[in-house]
Amino acid sequence: MKRPSEALDCYDVAAGIDPTDGAVWRNRGTILQSLGRLEEAVESYDRALAIDPASADLWYIRGTALDGLMRHEEAIESYDSALAINPGDARSWNRKGDAFYKLGQHRKAVECYDKFIELSSR
Repeated sequence: MKRPSEALDCYDVAAGIDPTDGAVWRNRGTILQSLGRLEEAVESYDRALAIDPASADLWYIRGTALDGLMRHEEAIESYDSALAINPGDARSWNRKGDAFYKLGQHRKAVECYDKFIELSSR
């Protein structure tokens, strides 16, 4: 992404044309997240998830934005949603462990990291 502000403008137009296109909201969220506009990114991911709630990847990236906002409990909920759809998603286990660690819940963090290692070594 060499010109994220211009890309964001294009996604804003696309969202106005077809607000039911989940990919537009997801990509818009990704650009906003890259610009550090995390609250807006979460809002875009929420719009995408309203269209495609079965996307483990959307739940995962929503969790990463929430982590960036220091909203770790909500991030864990997003990672749990991703893992309910795809229990083999190693990166969701890893990020969930990170969120638990940041909350001082080290035992739960270790359990998540163990699962991450198990899945990564396959």
